Amino acid sequence: SATYVLAMAFAFAIIGFAAAWSGQNLQMALQSQSAILLVSVLFVVLALSMLGLFELRLPAAWTNAVAGLPSPRRGSLAASAGLGFTSTLIVGPCMTAPLAGGLLYIARTGDVGLGTGALFALGLGQGVPLIVFGTLGVRALPRPGPWMTRVTQGFGFAFLALALWMVSRILPDAAVLVLWSALLIGAGVFIGALDVLSPDSGPRRRLAKATGLIAILYGAILALGAAAGGSDPLRPLAQIASAKVALEASPQFRPVASAAEVANSLKDTDRPSLIYVTAEWCVSCNVIKRDVFPDPDVRARMALMQLLEVDV
Repeated sequence: SATYVLAMAFAFAIIGFAAAWSGQNLQMALQSQSAILLVSVLFVVLALSMLGLFELRLPAAWTNAVAGLPSPRRGSLAASAGLGFTSTLIVGPCMTAPLAGGLLYIARTGDVGLGTGALFALGLGQGVPLIVFGTLGVRALPRPGPWMTRVTQGFGFAFLALALWMVSRILPDAAVLVLWSALLIGAGVFIGALDVLSPDSGPRRRLAKATGLIAILYGAILALGAAAGGSDPLRPLAQIASAKVALEASPQFRPVASAAEVANSLKDTDRPSLIYVTAEWCVSCNVIKRDVFPDPDVRARMALMQLLEVDV
């Protein structure tokens, strides 16, 4: 187990070394439309497999060849290291957000030692649970049973949600709301919202049905919000309830497209300037627009400033 984790941490260290040595903004490369679509499609395929639509299998020729090999009495440390090194490709996408942030910081510093050491420590930290389970074995794991099907389906919907969250950076807001609506309605059906309960049904089945009905209801609300021009999954009907307030709460930023234009804008005014750096793929920017800009105190202070917007 330790060999597996050390090899995995070594693979992360190579990534950190490359980020520091190149000095490039790898975050922007990871957030390109092609990269987002590729990873999203991968998660959708994995999710549909977990939901039982098909089964992912290696080619029969490969499995037969492996089955025909003599089985050693004990595992090989070299094989464990190889699996740990290549597993970075699997666990890496699960950490895209913190990993991308770390790579961006490392690339800006250009410190090869920092990049290599930091990501090696990252690999060691996330490998601690693997060492625990790998050492204790089946004693630390729950017994298999029918509950595993539900768990697999739950991870399938989690993968679909992750794919939708990533692709929402490049899709129109209305399309994103429609997709969230479809996901919630599908999850409600799988949970059991449309199943018929008998009078002697237990509390678990009743709770599952209630949860499924709530998911379907919220999915319908999202669809209604998309039809009304809504854009926020957490407040899908805000466009209907307070369109005028939302319009007044939106600050008017002046777009600037170059460093020279920013410099000229700062020279042309005596007021303090607020430079808002944003991007289509910026998830935190949506939180700022929803929770920060509408605040009355924030709007009062921003009214005294020159507002500039830089779209990266």
